[in-house]
Amino acid sequence: MTFARLVDVRFNPGKREEGMEIIADISEDVREGFEGMLILFPTGDPDKVTYVTLWESEKAMSDSWRKISPRATEALKGLMAGPPEMRGNQVRAVQRLTVPA
Repeated sequence: MTFARLVDVRFNPGKREEGMEIIADISEDVREGFEGMLILFPTGDPDKVTYVTLWESEKAMSDSWRKISPRATEALKGLMAGPPEMRGNQVRAVQRLTVPA
């Protein structure tokens, strides 16, 4: 069964790219149970990022957050406009669309 964590991060104006680089560097250390990730830029909001990470189990998802959270909080001081909003989800289905050639 797959689990997904959605994390919304709002950066201070003009700090999104810098913050994303830091998150990418820190995230390299958290791969156990990791299945994939989407990085979304909400339209009309240049300072926000939504991360959707996929995990093989709820335990892998929660363990990864415990491992990355303290380092990310420290490294992102002054770059985020507030604390990230996080929510965990159980994935019911993943559908892939095929587009005719």
